[in-house]
Amino acid sequence: MFRPRRTSRPLLALVVAALGAGVASAQDAQLQPPRVLFESAGGDRILEDFTQVLDLAGEAGASQKSGLLNLLEGFLVGVDASAPVRLEPLTGTTPTRYRLYVPVNDRRKWQQDNLNYASGIPSRELANQKDTYQLGFVRNAAFDGFMRYYPVEDGLEYAVIVENQEDLPEEVKSIGALLTADQDAALLLRNTAGDETAVARRWERVAEAEKELLSALQPKPDETPEEFALRKTGAATQVNELGRFYAEAQVVFASGNVPNGAIGAVGTVVYQPLPGTESAEALARLDESPSRFAGVPFNEDANFSGQMRVPLTPRQQENFKTLTDKMRALLVAKVNEDDLPEAQRSARLEAFNRMFDLANGVVESGMVDAIAEAVSVDGKRRFVGAVGLPEGAEVKPALEAFVASREGREVEWGVAEVAGATLHRFVLDETFADYVDDVIGTNEVWVAVAPDAFWYAAGPGAREELEAQLNAAAAGGEAGGQIVRFSSDPASAVDLLGRVETPKGDANVEEYRQIAREVLANCGGRITATLRKDDDGAVRGRALAPRCVLTLIGRIIAEISERENLAG
Repeated sequence: MFRPRRTSRPLLALVVAALGAGVASAQDAQLQPPRVLFESAGGDRILEDFTQVLDLAGEAGASQKSGLLNLLEGFLVGVDASAPVRLEPLTGTTPTRYRLYVPVNDRRKWQQDNLNYASGIPSRELANQKDTYQLGFVRNAAFDGFMRYYPVEDGLEYAVIVENQEDLPEEVKSIGALLTADQDAALLLRNTAGDETAVARRWERVAEAEKELLSALQPKPDETPEEFALRKTGAATQVNELGRFYAEAQVVFASGNVPNGAIGAVGTVVYQPLPGTESAEALARLDESPSRFAGVPFNEDANFSGQMRVPLTPRQQENFKTLTDKMRALLVAKVNEDDLPEAQRSARLEAFNRMFDLANGVVESGMVDAIAEAVSVDGKRRFVGAVGLPEGAEVKPALEAFVASREGREVEWGVAEVAGATLHRFVLDETFADYVDDVIGTNEVWVAVAPDAFWYAAGPGAREELEAQLNAAAAGGEAGGQIVRFSSDPASAVDLLGRVETPKGDANVEEYRQIAREVLANCGGRITATLRKDDDGAVRGRALAPRCVLTLIGRIIAEISERENLAG
């Protein structure tokens, strides 16, 4: 059940808490926050899913399975594990409080064995208040609050737990309404107040949450001022991205499930912005013109294939530009710290500055339009991709600075003209030797600069594939609502996992990486995701993960359990 609050929590949890917290003010009465509900299919489904992933983990999962299931079952004592559970953040309270709805089939076991013994939360019935209990009320209790029992349909009974007694509902009904027969969990966010004043007040609340969160961040001992500034800006950007749904979404509905047989995992999402908001206006731009790359076929069989066409709101443009400016400042500081010949230092600074100028140009255009593809050819990889640029963007000066920034780089300018784009041939220096030898098999990279796009290709047959995609893009395509399309073969990424740098201070990453290599090497499925805007203005998305991802989760759970002795 409940546990004492921790001083360190994931950023998402901090943001959600901060959006509902804050100091009460005269404006709080004007705040009309969204209603948020989260529902889980119940204890039986959780145990079933947990059992499936541990079974997939083989011997590692089997050694931890009994102990972990016993641990989980201890939290289900007195609970009707066949019935759904609901968590409801009370977004209109300051700070945000919560209601937890738990189906109970044995009050005595629930209160004595579960709440009191397992969770450290004693309970006592309040005088003259039928079925209502005070929780905690003793020193060092895990939680202080109130609970009331409510009869519901089908003969079920729910215990509703709150922090303040005034938050107890009049009645309980429709628990599980968010769930279909096959869903393990679902989340609903809905805003009913969509007028300009209500949206503006919610954005003010997001700004308050950002201020509160950033005030709690402190520099790490080994962090430079530029690194800390970038980390703070990244956190602020995440607050605003989540805040966009809080402030401007008419509805967000997300659900997920692990089908019986552990064949994989499925996630879905539906998002509808409030009419007249920046989000709605940005999405409407998808219908105005097709992607620059609409004519390029999507390669379903590639190691990786991705297409994205993401419209940005003015607020997003401002936030992402601030983020790129902090990234620029960090890289400039690192270049100035390096012991470099002055000519290389100057060229490297110019390359970075021009690169970020191009990135800001993309952001200012209001549409991020890009494609990428990786395929295996003769034991090596071929990469081809492109990103849309504002008409007339100056790319060649950035490329010239890139070549001059390190000895050993060479370039052959203007090798050919294909479909309105100019091809250039680059020869990489020793900095990329490992990737050249192990991944692409050549130190040659092809770049194509079109009036409105930048293309790149490397690996076996790179030039031929680049020219084919340039011609396909020039043929054009139709405007549509696709925002993201993604498909990846996890097995093809195994040899690249060792190239990911281990984060500082995390000694367990290499162990997890080795587990991932073992599991993903035998993966027989693909990870896929789509996100598109339909004719009704709603964005719908679907993501599928193959069985090997569940196996990986099971192996990591088993590893953590063994290391922390969770299974006893």
